Amino acid sequence: MTLMNLPLARFAHDMDTEGRRDPDLAERLARSLVVVVRGESVAATDRLTLVSAADLPDLPPSYLGTHEGQTYASVRAEQVARIGAAELLEGLRMRDFRQIGTELSDLESGLATSALALAAWQASTGFCASCSGKLALRAGGWEGVCESCGAITYPRTDPCVIMAIRDRAGRILLGRNAAWPQGRYSVIAGFIEAGESLEHAVRREVREETGIEVGEVAYRGSQAWPFPRSLMAGYAGWTEDTEANIDVDGVEMVDARFFARDELDDLVARGEIAIPRPTSIARALIDEWAAEAPSLR
Repeated sequence: MTLMNLPLARFAHDMDTEGRRDPDLAERLARSLVVVVRGESVAATDRLTLVSAADLPDLPPSYLGTHEGQTYASVRAEQVARIGAAELLEGLRMRDFRQIGTELSDLESGLATSALALAAWQASTGFCASCSGKLALRAGGWEGVCESCGAITYPRTDPCVIMAIRDRAGRILLGRNAAWPQGRYSVIAGFIEAGESLEHAVRREVREETGIEVGEVAYRGSQAWPFPRSLMAGYAGWTEDTEANIDVDGVEMVDARFFARDELDDLVARGEIAIPRPTSIARALIDEWAAEAPSLR
């Protein structure tokens, strides 16, 4: 069984990777509708706000793809500011994509997810890793070509695992990271190490973060997390360990506990514990575990 229709795994547009080398791409981009990105936010109200490329002269946007004959693209707000289109920016409302991702349509969510991830890579990758030469964008913004040695750099995706671990009693293991606000708990997650399988990473991360040994694991689904460029692979896992085995380092992870369904539902309802927003795969994993209990508020 896999998690279906995860908020940031919804795509209606064709990414059209072959079209990134279309000789007529610049002409099509000049007629595109454009997603504006600033950091982790996108231009939006209750829907995604799309700007006409005609309002952005001398600023080639990055190519996102097509849908029903319409070309879509993206730009970073700082690029718009540099060409002197401040009035356009002043008329836009920038909203945190974490907060609105579930409100958007499949088309809007897919466009925004791609735009944010691509913008994060472009903003952080200006120089060649081989010779430190300056990179020039091509292929609709999806390749960085070194102006000195010709090496090509592509957008990077960092794979992560995220897992809802259950104990023998069916309770879920949640932890609180030191960087989070008081009372916020979530499932365990972590980056894949070089040469590691996803399943090994699930067991290693849970053991490192909480001391809990995980046995069986089962894949649940994946979605992008473009903050800045992660791909989250979701798992369920099972352990024979109990609270007595929990061992957090007190530095990165300050607390970890097993929660029963009714207990967690009650704590969330009273505001004593906060769980992840519906945009995240973490919330989907928790909701899947809690499906037979009253809905978490």
